[in-house]
Amino acid sequence: MHCGMKLTLHSKKETTLYMSDTPLDDFFAQYPRFRYNNTAPEAKVSLREEYKDALTKQFNTIYGTDLNDWDAWRHMCQMVNISPVPDTLEACREVCAIQC
Repeated sequence: MHCGMKLTLHSKKETTLYMSDTPLDDFFAQYPRFRYNNTAPEAKVSLREEYKDALTKQFNTIYGTDLNDWDAWRHMCQMVNISPVPDTLEACREVCAIQC
């Protein structure tokens, strides 16, 4: 897949497809004309669960799933503007737990 790539297919009816690289892009691409219907609680719950799953996948895509990955923790500290970035993995976890 290519992030931001737009393909337009020409036929009797013009159709535009969007390709993506991230789980959130994939999730929202499924609903190009989505209209929220708060009278359908089962659909609301299902979409909420799918959205939460896409957010988790997005986070894992950026930071990984290894809780002991020092580089991932440093990256997360930088992304949430923790400065200076702590010198140890444990200190990084502690400051993220407080400030994130």
